[in-house]
Order: sequence, then C-alpha cells, then structure tokens
Amino acid sequence: GDAEGYGYAEFILTFIRENVEYDFDIVNYSHSDYWSYPLETLHMGCGDQEDLAILYASLLKAAGYDVGLMFVPNNVIVGIHIAYAPRIPIA
Repeated sequence: GDAEGYGYAEFILTFIRENVEYDFDIVNYSHSDYWSYPLETLHMGCGDQEDLAILYASLLKAAGYDVGLMFVPNNVIVGIHIAYAPRIPIA
C-alpha cells in the first residue's frame, strides 16, 4: 500500500504544518510540560514539538506505517520505515 511510500507521509506532515499551530504548553494547558493526546492536539489546533511529533506518529501509524519516536534533550524525532524514499542530499 501507499503506507510504504514517501508521498503519503509527506502529505500527512504537510497537513499538520498547515492546520496545527505551534504553541507552548504553558499557554495551552497552564503547565510547563504536558504531552497531549493526538486528539487533544487536533481539537486545540496547536501544540508544542512533542505534541506535534506524537500527532504525526499516530497519524502515520493509523495509515499503516512502522513508526518510532525518539526523545532526545530538547527535541523529538519521528522515524518511519518506508520502502522507497527519494534521494535527499544531506548537507
């Protein structure tokens, strides 16, 4: 299925970037750090980087992708397994 391809993963990421704004937990939840459920992030229409990464990973998982999250200091990385990815130069 398309869950093996790069295009749909990019489509989901574009959807999030265009429809969910970045905002801080202290503004949304009156807490310095709160990891919201994906549905909460969609309902609020905003979230911080953990919220957006969790939302992205959950949408990818629902679409059939193999997904992983890696939490590193001050950052979250979403990893996905895809059968084909275009060659993207690393500079």
